[in-house]
Amino acid sequence: RASVERTSTTNGQHERVGSTTLGVGPFRQSLPFDARSNIAGSVTLGSKLGESGSDQNTNLLPYATISGSTRQVFPVGAVAGDRPVTIAFQHSATTSSHNLPRHERNALGNAARIRGYSSSANGRLSSSVVGTTEVRIPVTLPANIPQLGNVRQDASLVLYADWCMAQPDLGSSFSRKSSVGVGVRKSFQGIALKYDLSYTKDGKLRGMFGLGNDFDA
Repeated sequence: RASVERTSTTNGQHERVGSTTLGVGPFRQSLPFDARSNIAGSVTLGSKLGESGSDQNTNLLPYATISGSTRQVFPVGAVAGDRPVTIAFQHSATTSSHNLPRHERNALGNAARIRGYSSSANGRLSSSVVGTTEVRIPVTLPANIPQLGNVRQDASLVLYADWCMAQPDLGSSFSRKSSVGVGVRKSFQGIALKYDLSYTKDGKLRGMFGLGNDFDA
């Protein structure tokens, strides 16, 4: 995938960026006892050119990023009909060279966000390592609720632990964040809903609503 774009900030800084990305995977593997895993990665090569501002470097500046991710899902036994308790792991790592564009550093910070922290908690990053562990426990609801009619049995309780190591700039020290929590999952009218309540490493309690299914392999 190739792209050319021009970015700007509220204080008038601009960058012209050209890049190409090669993605590989996900490569999926079936494991014993219905477990499964996958691995994926990508490499981005690009250049940026600063403009309009005496404090900006107007030379052509090359940069590169490399990222990889793995997922594993292990069913461990049924507790609600034919739906098993599941243990799931997800890990990802991204590193970059000098000259990474501002918007790419912002995107890396957002991608490294873990539950319990705000979307701006990481700020701009140059490298990150992120991991999560989930125990997903199916929950059986009453088969018929007067206000809702027949209930689809896809509710679950999720116990989780997240962690992140993030580096703002090349050569700087890594910051560490972590959280543990509990979440609930249920779909309504075909829309997957989730709510997570997290307790962070710095002693803060934070709730978060979300949409979409949990990760799978």
